Amino acid sequence: MCLKDLRDEFLYDCECRHLAKGSQRNYRAATRFLVDFLEWKQVTELEEVKPHHIRDLMKEKQDRSIRMSRWRKAKCKEKS
Repeated sequence: MCLKDLRDEFLYDCECRHLAKGSQRNYRAATRFLVDFLEWKQVTELEEVKPHHIRDLMKEKQDRSIRMSRWRKAKCKEKS
């Protein structure tokens, strides 16, 4: 099954369950990152997803978080 279709179905389910807008926004961002990352890895179908794709995704999120943290610290120092 197509990952984008699954994402859309999941987000619609969240809306139908009347999740808080903030929760829906967080799920939307997380699933967008997931699908974009997997497409970058040339994975578009659920059946193609392997454990190493998920590990790579988690590593990418950690690396981005570290880069953003360093960037924010540098910005704060510039303002001081």
